[in-house]
This record gives sequence, C-alpha cells and structure tokens, in this order.
Amino acid sequence: PDLNNCSLAIIGLGYVGLPLALQFELSNKNSHQKRKVIGFDINRKRIAQLKNGIDTTNEISKEDINSLKNIYFTYDTEKLIKADVFIVTVPTPIDECNKPNLKPLIDATRTVGKALKDRLKNISPDKNLSTPVIIYESTVYPGATEEICVPIIYEESALELNNLETNKGFVCGYSPERINPGDKKHKLTDIIKVTSGSNSITSEWIDNFYNSIIKAGTFKAINIKIAEAAKVIENTQ
Repeated sequence: PDLNNCSLAIIGLGYVGLPLALQFELSNKNSHQKRKVIGFDINRKRIAQLKNGIDTTNEISKEDINSLKNIYFTYDTEKLIKADVFIVTVPTPIDECNKPNLKPLIDATRTVGKALKDRLKNISPDKNLSTPVIIYESTVYPGATEEICVPIIYEESALELNNLETNKGFVCGYSPERINPGDKKHKLTDIIKVTSGSNSITSEWIDNFYNSIIKAGTFKAINIKIAEAAKVIENTQ
C-alpha cells in the first residue's frame, strides 16, 4: 500500500488501539499524509461512546477528543473491506490456569481474514488491489503470529503469506504495544517502537509506517519471533 495514503483499520479500541488510531489521524493533520483511519471494535457501546467523543479509558486528552471525529468508528465487519492495512490490538489475558487466552486474538484474526476475502469479492476481476498488510500488537509468545494467526488468515481468505502476486497474498508483521496505561508522561510517541515483518520488504515498510508517527523512533527486529520475544522479556521485567 501507499505508505502515506493508505486505509488502515485498528482492530480493538482499548487503551492500546484508541491512542494508536488517534496518532495516525493526528499525523494526517501535521504532515502530507492522507491516511483513512477506521476504528473497529465488537463492543457496540464502546463505539457509540467514541462517536460521541467519550473515552472511558481516559487514555486521550480532552483536546484530542475532537480529532476522533475524523476517525470512522464501527462495529460493522463489512466496513473493513475498505482497509488495506490492519493493526490488531486486542487483549490477550491469561485464564484461571495462568495460560494465555488467545480467543480474542483468534477471533480478531478470523475477522480480518474474512474481510480480506470479501475485499476481493467486491472488486471487478480486472482491478488490482495492493497487497494487504496485517500487523499484530497484542502480547503473544514467540511464534504465535506465524504459527497461529497466519494459518487462520489463509483459512479464511485463501491468500498466501508473502505471495506478492496481484490479489494472491498478504504480508504481516509484529510490533508489540508499549503503552503504559495511565502514564501521561511516557506516551505512545515517546517510547521507541519495535517493529518486524514477514519478509525484508515488509519489514522495511512497517518500520517506516510506524516511524512516521513515533517521535522517539523505531527499532527494526531481525524477524517476527524476536519482536515477540522482546515483548515477553519486557513484560517479565
């Protein structure tokens, strides 16, 4: 996709997703970028609140609330077919046995996969779409993105990872969220962002993508598993 003129969907609008959506929207005002930002959440009450400028997580300032008006908030999965970049920011809590509950991540991945399938259905046969980019920010163990999420995308969409042939594949990456809830001093743009991609071209694209909004800069990991491991170590510390 065009780095500065793509349509991106943030999947999950909690304390991670909402500030991220806001920052991409603010970058449109402060630069030459013209990205269309879709904020998606399955919680209809949350969507209604955000449309009315209300953030119950208190993660964004009152002055930034007005910028929410330019973000398209929805719980309708059909609206996701307009996106060519997807950023998954759903929670990954632990269950009563202290094991990771990946159901929100799996459900979100199925939603993205179905959107990619419908995206192809809704174009004329002779039209070429940009290769979709799927970026995960949810906390997972090393290997989860490629071993769990990628097969689900393929199952739902029939698109193949790293197949760059027109309308045949997708690429993905992992960039762990580094937001400290309630911390008004160290905000999203003030913390170096770790990035990674499923191939060298994608890795570079994702790094530039985040670099356009993160004032502190980015650190490009060698591969997705290393980026995933970095988040595990950070949480352990």
